[in-house]
Amino acid sequence: AIALGASAGIESDMDRIARRAEDERLARKLETTDFAAWLEAWYAQPLFDGLRAAPAFEGLLARRLRARPADLAQALRVLSPGLQPPLRHRLADCPVPLLLMAGAEDAKYLASNQDLARLSPFIDAVAVPRAGHAPHLEQPDEFCRALRVFLSAAGNERP
Repeated sequence: AIALGASAGIESDMDRIARRAEDERLARKLETTDFAAWLEAWYAQPLFDGLRAAPAFEGLLARRLRARPADLAQALRVLSPGLQPPLRHRLADCPVPLLLMAGAEDAKYLASNQDLARLSPFIDAVAVPRAGHAPHLEQPDEFCRALRVFLSAAGNERP
């Protein structure tokens, strides 16, 4: 299995409730404000610094502008990490090779991935160099190289 910028869930009940409330706030804003302005503010977050500098960004933004805000709002409501049960405790027992990927400059996900990799010899954490939250767009060659390394080793026996 391969996960990019994924979370093992939010452990605290209160933090999950807060995240659902934040995602609902974002969804309502999507539905009630100018979509182009919303996207501009979304991608202005420091999390996306590397993506904004990537050659693929302009095309990505053009595609995003064709999206339907109501659909994105619904996705925020249905896919909120605040709805996801915490899975950290289950990952330690998972015998499936798992690659957790994050950009080397995405401190939050990088730290989480490294923490999760310590749970099991089946979990690998890879930092894609010179990339932030969207390493597959920011550094596609490095991203694909990491995938190839993992997939070529995935069939090997693990401890």
